[in-house]
Amino acid sequence: MGFFEKLDKDFNNIYNNIFTKQDLGFAKELADIYLQKNPKNEYKFYIEGLFLGQSDRTAAHPYFVKVIKNKPSLIQNFFGFQGGRMNWEYDDNFRLNNYINSNWFHSILESYSNEKEELLKSKELYIKGNISFFDYFIKRLSIYDIVKQKDHIRHYEGVNREKYIELLRSKLRLIIR
Repeated sequence: MGFFEKLDKDFNNIYNNIFTKQDLGFAKELADIYLQKNPKNEYKFYIEGLFLGQSDRTAAHPYFVKVIKNKPSLIQNFFGFQGGRMNWEYDDNFRLNNYINSNWFHSILESYSNEKEELLKSKELYIKGNISFFDYFIKRLSIYDIVKQKDHIRHYEGVNREKYIELLRSKLRLIIR
């Protein structure tokens, strides 16, 4: 591996680890919101959708995140992160039916009918309340691993996935039982 390839890989690993730390922070905030507000119906899907949208490395999941701005750290700024906290307050423009009926999947799944069907089934089970949003999240990770969607693969390179999932599970344990 050449110098520039190694440098690119090293920077990518740092970037990805910042992204995973951000996910862990958002997971903790989500759990805190659950414990404080015990969300139901549309608000429940709204805040879970914030997490699902923010954590989707393919950028295909509907994304309606609003950020409370703060000054990014030097390293965040270097890697293009804006800084800020997630705004978990309900957005009156959110329409649950529109969200549910929107496309949550990257177009690569059009070439992988079995995997698309699996993810559609998982989405349906989540919406019906048979599985948690975290179960859906894990299924989405595994499907994009199988189809090797390039952004997903690149943004998880160098991340210890088992540790990442267990850390997320521990942050969310009180709300995904």
